[in-house]
Amino acid sequence: MEAGTRVGSFEVVQPLARGGMAAVYLVARSGPGGFRRYAAMKIVRPDLVRSDEFRTMFLDEARVAARIRHPNVIHIEDLGEANGTLFLVMEYVPGASLSTLLRGLNGMGRVLKAEMAIALAVRLATGLHAAHETRDEAGQRLNVVHRDVSPQNVILGVHGDVKLIDFGIASARDRLHETGHNIVRGKLRYMAPEQLQGLEVDRRADLFSLGIVMWEMLTMRRLFQSRDDNEVIRAILKGELPSPMEFAPIPGDVNELVKRLLAPEPSDRPATAREVTQELKKFMPEAFLIEDVDIAGLLWGVAGQELASLPDFEASQALNTTEMKTVPRKALEDFTRPVTRFPIDDKTIPGVPWSQVTGDSTGTAVSAAVMQSLTASEPDHPSKRVSKPERVSFTPAVTTDPIGITTDPIGAPPPSKNGIRLVLAILMALMGAAIGYLLVHFFVNPQVEEAAGDAEEEIGAGQDDGMAYDLDQE
Repeated sequence: MEAGTRVGSFEVVQPLARGGMAAVYLVARSGPGGFRRYAAMKIVRPDLVRSDEFRTMFLDEARVAARIRHPNVIHIEDLGEANGTLFLVMEYVPGASLSTLLRGLNGMGRVLKAEMAIALAVRLATGLHAAHETRDEAGQRLNVVHRDVSPQNVILGVHGDVKLIDFGIASARDRLHETGHNIVRGKLRYMAPEQLQGLEVDRRADLFSLGIVMWEMLTMRRLFQSRDDNEVIRAILKGELPSPMEFAPIPGDVNELVKRLLAPEPSDRPATAREVTQELKKFMPEAFLIEDVDIAGLLWGVAGQELASLPDFEASQALNTTEMKTVPRKALEDFTRPVTRFPIDDKTIPGVPWSQVTGDSTGTAVSAAVMQSLTASEPDHPSKRVSKPERVSFTPAVTTDPIGITTDPIGAPPPSKNGIRLVLAILMALMGAAIGYLLVHFFVNPQVEEAAGDAEEEIGAGQDDGMAYDLDQE
């Protein structure tokens, strides 16, 4: 659909996204006195409008989502049909998806700190709880289950708002269309075991998906590493899932909560998303001090070039506020950290960048000014170590992943033999001091210096909390 086309009372501005069943456009409604309001419009493919089954599913999405009123859930504004075009109008949130943020950080060689990952998870869980608690006009709970919680369905706004989107496959008590028991809908790598098996699901299936999103934000890795769907299915059904603490320095209580969210049996998971937020508040209260402006700053620091080019006037003006002139760099410093190891030779990375896989280059954009400022203050930033002589004795190959998160479970590198020699050499130096100045000066010191140089070259500067992160390089 071309720009300028009118659909009902809206004018198409530009396309935003396209899927197998519908396309999403940025649209605008104009009025007297220069009034102009933007919205997002989902338009059903013309060939599917004639399908009674699909029409019913589309109407169900509108009916279910329109009942949910919460700041962390996308708001439905209108539903209509004009000239054979079936459309759904939603609030337009200028920004980027959580998956885009993760890809962008990956390209910068940085990872989220635990408190920011938890702050984002809390907002997502709060929106989920509102959806789960949605009631009809009689006050009866609708038993809404989103069934597609994933980084792609979480939008981060330019002002720091976090919103759950896309209730297209959500289940609810009053849906007109019921999914057959042999039909499984959703993203395989974010499905709960019961959903994967086509069994009846409740809100705890969404909590399983929330656990996967938390796991990946905390570790900056994909939970399911295999490209073989059958292996992923077996891992989900057997519950053979690694602990996030194996790959990232996170509090033990948070680690245990994520493990409970990923329990194979729904009865072993937290009962509600609200229970999850309450436990996180107890385990990591500092995450609740993070404000929307901090999230906005992080998003602008990672994808500022794309955000500044958005057509929405409000989005294009956000960086001109006093806060936004300083917040992006501060947010990157406060809520992310550089990876401890970075691929030195990109020839060791199989696969192709995300942009070549999907045709979407949004994950590669980085604010040049912010990155230059950051790397100038971080002499050990990975981007400054790529020219170092290659030492890959403990660096396995990494694989490209659809959201830019590395798939290899890398822990801390093994202790360096040269490091041990360094300690022994220092001890020898102390003991040698009793023998005499000449022996120390001509024999011990050269060995100490040589051992120290070798140890730094092999291990590399900038080790952080004893963990070693390798992220894909865009």
